[in-house]
Amino acid sequence: MLGQTTASTIIAGFSPAALAFDAAGNLLAGGTAQIGAITSSSAFQTGSRFWLPSLPAEGQLVYNPPVDAYFAKLAPDLSILWATRFGGESATGVSAIGSDADGNIFVGGTTTAHALPERLPLQGFFSPTQTGYIAKFDAQGSQMLWSTFVGDARPYSVSGLVVDAAGNVTFSGQTLDPRSGIGSPSLYTGSDILIASLGPGDPVPSVTLDAVINTASRGTTALAPGALFTVRGSGFDPSSTRVWFDDDPVTPFQSATGDVVVRAPPSIAGKNVVMVHVDAAGIASNSMVMPVAVAAPAVYTVDESGVGQAAVQNEDGSANSLTNPAARGSTVTILLNGVGDLPLNVSITLGAQLVNAQVVGDMTRVSVRVPDISTQSPLLFCPVTVEAGGVRSQPAVFVVVK
Repeated sequence: MLGQTTASTIIAGFSPAALAFDAAGNLLAGGTAQIGAITSSSAFQTGSRFWLPSLPAEGQLVYNPPVDAYFAKLAPDLSILWATRFGGESATGVSAIGSDADGNIFVGGTTTAHALPERLPLQGFFSPTQTGYIAKFDAQGSQMLWSTFVGDARPYSVSGLVVDAAGNVTFSGQTLDPRSGIGSPSLYTGSDILIASLGPGDPVPSVTLDAVINTASRGTTALAPGALFTVRGSGFDPSSTRVWFDDDPVTPFQSATGDVVVRAPPSIAGKNVVMVHVDAAGIASNSMVMPVAVAAPAVYTVDESGVGQAAVQNEDGSANSLTNPAARGSTVTILLNGVGDLPLNVSITLGAQLVNAQVVGDMTRVSVRVPDISTQSPLLFCPVTVEAGGVRSQPAVFVVVK
């Protein structure tokens, strides 16, 4: 005979997908969050980090947040002890959750967000579509201890994890066949099951490598020769820091935020992967594996977020903006990264129309003619897409056209 319900609760805006108990008997719940999901004031992420434009758009531009991962700790009476979001510029979800003897929280799931927060990662984002991730947070859900993408160049989905008494986390998931697209797993052929274990690891070094992101898109992408990348971490010494790409050290220049910016060296051309680490004052950071491509095209944005208004000059040299749109038939100049110095096939799309591109000086500035797009609206927010060497730039970037 079934017993009576002892407690129940509703968390608005939260869609649960994973449950577990910690050593103290508290309930851990993970899933996805929409607008309105409550978070704690001390949460690692209290709200959406990105608001994305709905494109193409005519008239008034509407911004919406992506679906974020969400997890919470609830007391035995199901009162919320804390709750946090975890996400980037695109959809992320929790499909597995657990804790260790100290109460630290482990979450795993699937993401399409290249700007998902990373710390002490093992690898970058390899798949062209979705990949898995594993992250560890403190017992209060306020500090991320480490986070890494997992998976190879195929779509990957983390489906479960367990944590043993020593703090080792073992996760499982499915590597999907990219030829079938993203859909029901039953439609995939040639899929593989991956089970892997991550140990507690060595003590955190005084020099850390936390992320290597495309300087324009602000998300992790494949490396490409000649492209600019921002290296995030801690313990960098401006006078002695070097970023190593396998056995090739590169001297960076310091950025305004304290991170360092490097140009990926020609030596990575022709490779599939490289091992990246930072050396500062003779102290080596942790290493991470990064994919390599012939190009890593990305469009710079005005607010340096990697989404929204593109960094574009109108024909008269003024900045393109909501109050200063480009005229149809005029020429605009787009600021790019990652197209490289190789003779690649580069194409640019404004809205749904492929436009001819003319290089201005080098491949970091390209001029294009704004097509005569038919619209009844006084303003059109036109998506910008750059493709080079078969690789596409980030979505949700636009030029304002009148």
